[in-house]
Amino acid sequence: MAAWFFVQPNRGRKVLSIAAGCGSVVSAGIVFLSGELEFWGINLLGAAWEFFAFPLYSLAVAHANVYAEPSDYIMVSNGLLLVFGSGAILGPFAGSVIMAMTNLALRRFLLAFDAW
Repeated sequence: MAAWFFVQPNRGRKVLSIAAGCGSVVSAGIVFLSGELEFWGINLLGAAWEFFAFPLYSLAVAHANVYAEPSDYIMVSNGLLLVFGSGAILGPFAGSVIMAMTNLALRRFLLAFDAW
């Protein structure tokens, strides 16, 4: 695992913050440029979003394991996996219901929030 990278104080928070911030910028680009970009432009932005979003779970586990006792690694990983899975299941349903009940401007905001 990449826990060796997080040994220095606050390094893990910086890496997670940078990855989440870059993913948020790409999400905003997807929302605001979706009407202007062609097929390949949207796909490239989607790939860029995936580049930042998918490693966040493993980085969060590595960061959490630095501060956990060795006997708690499995419990920490189980908790993070449960939260990640719950968000992956409930997030799209809640986002689609809320977007169906609101206007277009709020739909774009919720799309960016739901994408991240």
